[in-house]
Amino acid sequence: MAKRAPRTNQADFAFSCTRPPVKRVVRECFSGVARDAIGELQPGAEIFGLTKGQFSLIDLVTELLRQTGPAHVTIATWTAAHSAIRSAFEFIRDGRILSLRWVVDRSFGSRQPEYCQALIESFGPECIRITRTHAKFVVIRNEEWDLAVRTSMNLNHNPRLEDFEISDDPVLADYLDSVTAEIFARQDVGEAMKRDTATVDRVFSEMNTGAEVPSARGGGDGFDLSDGDFSAGDLA
Repeated sequence: MAKRAPRTNQADFAFSCTRPPVKRVVRECFSGVARDAIGELQPGAEIFGLTKGQFSLIDLVTELLRQTGPAHVTIATWTAAHSAIRSAFEFIRDGRILSLRWVVDRSFGSRQPEYCQALIESFGPECIRITRTHAKFVVIRNEEWDLAVRTSMNLNHNPRLEDFEISDDPVLADYLDSVTAEIFARQDVGEAMKRDTATVDRVFSEMNTGAEVPSARGGGDGFDLSDGDFSAGDLA
């Protein structure tokens, strides 16, 4: 159950998701391959691992989707490489991703304008929101799985010590989905293209992170192919 911490104003609060104790698997992997690091997913899985950059977050997502089958996906990252954006685009085209939502930091457009533009052109402004964030997480959900990935990795290759934790936990997945849903609900479509930092900062200060909002298990306002509207640009 999530518990709200006391706060004196909208900008001064914290929020957490409390879960019962779980049995966690810490895997030792010498191959440097995401598939070996994850192993075979089991219902209720709790997997923690470290990498020195032998594989990236998109490699983890690729392997998880291989095991879960088609799923709705949320990605929150501080930055994203062009190759990872293209991989996600291909996953949508081949049906591995049913719908996709992105949450990126407000500085992404100024730091990596070409990558930000590629993100917008590929997935459309309706599936992207920007905020003040350094959080990195991925939610992968379908009828059988509720995967919540927390990690220090951005969506790029980084040859440094990085951690990842994978949980099959509907409570945690609901929590991360609720945070994402609030960000999407509070920001108009197209704000990522405007890069209006003043508006982003105001909306960020008003957030009730983790408050009860409609779950986005079905993809919410993300990029969804189920309605046949497929107009994303091609990154090839």
